[in-house]
Amino acid sequence: MLAFPVSGRADDTADKSVLFDMAMPHIRARLEDQMLQLIGAAVETKEHIHLATELELLDTPAFAQALLDGYEIRIPQRPAEWEILRFLTDNHMELVRPLLIDQLRDTDDDSREASIRAGVALFHHDPEPVWNDIWSRADGDISWAQDLFCRLADASRYRAPALSADRLADLYLWLRANIGMPDLTGPGVAHFLDSRDFAEMWRNTLVQRLIESATAADIDALNRIHQAEPGMSGLDWALAIARRNHAVKQWRPLTVDDLDELAVDPRRRPIRTALDLRSATVAALGDVQAALQGDTPEAPLLWDTYSKRPKSEDEISDYLRNRLQVILEGAVVNREVQVRNNREHGIGERTDLRIDAIGPDATAGPIVLPIEVKGCWHDDLEVAWEEQLLNR
Repeated sequence: MLAFPVSGRADDTADKSVLFDMAMPHIRARLEDQMLQLIGAAVETKEHIHLATELELLDTPAFAQALLDGYEIRIPQRPAEWEILRFLTDNHMELVRPLLIDQLRDTDDDSREASIRAGVALFHHDPEPVWNDIWSRADGDISWAQDLFCRLADASRYRAPALSADRLADLYLWLRANIGMPDLTGPGVAHFLDSRDFAEMWRNTLVQRLIESATAADIDALNRIHQAEPGMSGLDWALAIARRNHAVKQWRPLTVDDLDELAVDPRRRPIRTALDLRSATVAALGDVQAALQGDTPEAPLLWDTYSKRPKSEDEISDYLRNRLQVILEGAVVNREVQVRNNREHGIGERTDLRIDAIGPDATAGPIVLPIEVKGCWHDDLEVAWEEQLLNR
């Protein structure tokens, strides 16, 4: 039964499947033993086993474990060993993963091919867990990494790996720096695709993935690629399209309830983005300014009549917090909020005011606007915003 040939035609494979279905309830153990003997003989004679269909028909977790235990495939050398490892990789990745990771990390020259194949298999299955191993080795073994990434590019030229945006940018720049551009021949001259063409196709696929996903991290990654390759045609366009896609994804239309509320009270402002919150806050500060200089001015509340000078920044911040809390209905205005831990000094970085508002997607977290309060007499008024706001 095992030796009965399968030509690859669908009807031959179906016949073999029916035959196995009839026999397995009665002689499964004998079939498995015979399969192991055939594989052992192929290993000894350094031949291919040509039994892929039969392996699939006999496949169970227990049989896969027997294959893993029965052959020396840590560093495959013979065709049959490679075929067994490929079968296990395709069908029992979790079982064979520890072996593949050991192969990937093996830097001996004799293990080079096994290491590359293991890297390809692991990367195709789930690239994130093995990225650090591959990336650290790529930094010191360019030739090994070129072989690995060229094989990945050949097999995945139109499929971007499931990596973070920052790692996709790292991969793009590495391919650009270490694998040459295609040799574009002139008109009338045949051009045969090679690894350079596949690498370029893969690079383009990585950029396309960043354009389509268009998160803030994706745009940062594209910007890093553009800055590293300022002369590369098309990157300006890619960055512009990604920013447009990001804006489209961020936009949220007003609901009917929003429109009803605006009709009842035109002073209300829908808060959907950080820009909306900033605009509402600037308008609220305009109302505060008007109150300070109005018919019944509130400016004296911010003036220390005894010392004949403005009150302290802390007192002004308290005043602003109370006024903004009233004007920005629905938002939360906090004072002296810690925005980042400072591990060196143990004291967290704080902002004078922080306004939190709930956006249209409550699951995405609040929309946050930090505010630093400075008197016009402050020596660092023109420069403090960079350290206290931008760099935080």
